[in-house]
Formats: sequence, C-alpha cells, structure tokens
Amino acid sequence: MNWLAGLALRATIVAILGFLLAPLVVIVVVSFGDAAFMQFPPKGLSFRWYANIDQLEGFFDAVVISLKLAVLSTVIVLVLGVAASLALTRHRFAGRGAAMSLFLSPLMLPSIVIGIGLLQYYTSLGFFSTFTALVLGHCAIVFPYMVRTVASSLEQQDESVIEASRVLGADAVQTFAHIIVPSIRPGLINGAIFAFIMSFDNYSVSLFLSDAATQTLPIRMLTYVAMAIDPTVAAASTLLILFSMLQLLVAGWLIGVRRIGGLAGK
Repeated sequence: MNWLAGLALRATIVAILGFLLAPLVVIVVVSFGDAAFMQFPPKGLSFRWYANIDQLEGFFDAVVISLKLAVLSTVIVLVLGVAASLALTRHRFAGRGAAMSLFLSPLMLPSIVIGIGLLQYYTSLGFFSTFTALVLGHCAIVFPYMVRTVASSLEQQDESVIEASRVLGADAVQTFAHIIVPSIRPGLINGAIFAFIMSFDNYSVSLFLSDAATQTLPIRMLTYVAMAIDPTVAAASTLLILFSMLQLLVAGWLIGVRRIGGLAGK
C-alpha cells in the first residue's frame, strides 16, 4: 500500500503543478499565433507579435519605470531588512515576536487591501508624489520577503565565529563586513531577487498609486488589453516570464536551488 500512496502523492503533485502552469503555457503558445486575435491553440505560428511590441504606446516607458521602481525598492528593503533581521535574531527583547509578526504582516493581507489603505493614507496626508508613493508602497509589500530570508540565514549562522572575530580585535563594522555578510550572502541574494520580482510584477498596489503619467508595466499591459485583443500583450507577457525565469536561474547558479527553497520555506 505504500507504493500506492506514493503514486497518489506524485499524481496529486503533478496535477497541482499542471493546474498552476497551464495559464503560463497558454500565454506562451498564444504569443506565437498568426491570427489577429488571441486564439488557442493557434492554427499557424508567427513571430509577428514579438516584432509588434515596440509599437505599443508607452510600453518601454513603463518598462523603465518598473525597473527603476523595482531596483530602488529592492535596495531600500535590502538595507532595512538586514537591519531589522539583525535586531530580531541577535537580540532578545519584549515584543520581539510582535515585531516579527508586524514585519511579515503584508504577506497575510491581500495586496489590494494594502493598496487601498495606502491610497487613503497618502490622501489624508496630502501626499501626491506618485513615484515616491509607489516606491514606499512597493517597499511595504516586498519588505517581508527580505526579512524572512535574511533572518533565516542569520539563524543558521554559527555565532562562535562572530565571537571569535571580536576576541581577535575586530570591531562591529569589521565583523559585519567580513563575517556576517559573507555568511548570509545566500539570504541576501534570495531576498533581493524575490523582492525585485514581486515589485516589478506588482499590479494591485500599483493600480491605486499610479497615475496616467507614471504607469508601471503591469498597469500599461492591462490598459492595452482593455483596448485591443491581439496577442501582442501575450508576447510581452512571455518575455516577462522568461525574464523572471532568468532571475531564478541566476539565483540558482549563485546560491543553489536547494538553498533557495530552504530559505523561502523558513
């Protein structure tokens, strides 16, 4: 009966993966269709819609805005996430558990709720700088990924090495730069990549904080879909899928697939 249970488990995993990956497969296949509308399965194959991407009005401007937003948000949460993780893992203080729950709380709330809340909060403050509002909003939603991965790396660190560095005369800055940072490098890379992907692809928060002059790529693509039904947006989506896969491959090459899964699951 053990082999039967194992077979059922594998079949269930394959079914779940198939269900999750099916929409991506449909998008990729549709992007190579030759029809003037989205058709699955396509009757013919063509690369015409990839060549048509540069004809999308505001597409490359949206890409630049999303890249700037993702890079800036990632850098900010990298600094703040390391500081918060060090405080949570190296010190024992009253309210430590509550602080960790607070930092991770955006993971438990729907992004659309966070977007509406930030919009109302910024409006009450009279804050109308769109790009700054987007940066702060994206930092709020990607911060938990950085804290989670960096804190996991710090908890696995051998504290005796840190104590040895202090005994040998290293100050706090030297210990951090030469001992702590190299040992938590997998967590830093993993958290930064996840933060970048989540910021670059975010839609729900950006929907409430962007305007006509500052549209991120997901918002611009949604706007295009509302006006046209050709597979151009499917071609652009396929490129974004490849871009995300490339980032994960780079992370796997730098720190290993098993360590990515281990840090993300902590």
